[in-house]
Amino acid sequence: MDNRYLRNVLTVDTGDNTAIAYWKGDKFPIVTEINCPVWKLKQQNDQLKYMWMQFCITLKTIIMSDSICKVYFEGTNIYRSSLKSMTAATRGNLTKLDYLIGGYANICCQLYIDFEIITAQQWKGQMSKEATRAKVFLLNGKYYESEHAIDAVGIGFGIMKMLNWRVEK
Repeated sequence: MDNRYLRNVLTVDTGDNTAIAYWKGDKFPIVTEINCPVWKLKQQNDQLKYMWMQFCITLKTIIMSDSICKVYFEGTNIYRSSLKSMTAATRGNLTKLDYLIGGYANICCQLYIDFEIITAQQWKGQMSKEATRAKVFLLNGKYYESEHAIDAVGIGFGIMKMLNWRVEK
């Protein structure tokens, strides 16, 4: 086991499609996703309740299945220069994410598990999705199909300060 890697830690890309990376002391986390079915997304009144129940039960099960000592959640942030960010805020999507993060944090509190909410800026800076995908692949040689899985793994590498390098030309 290498001490530079996270051990018994979860990194979570939160959303309608939440990805969870379970770090066990190496650079190859076990990744799982919790997806909200499209038909549930169309039922706005039920969406948040469904997400909280299913997602929080799943997270609780994962935490209880092993000796997890800390969980990192990607939090929300509004970027005024980003049309995508401003649209998400206007539609209330960020508020829903904040509620979900609060539910996840509540599970950690119930189980006496340390947690931290970090922004994308904190773990990857200004790195694009494409650059994140490429760096994750270079670090562990794994290709993750889901953008959410890439971010969950990227959060872990970011926390370990392994994304902060550049290739010199």
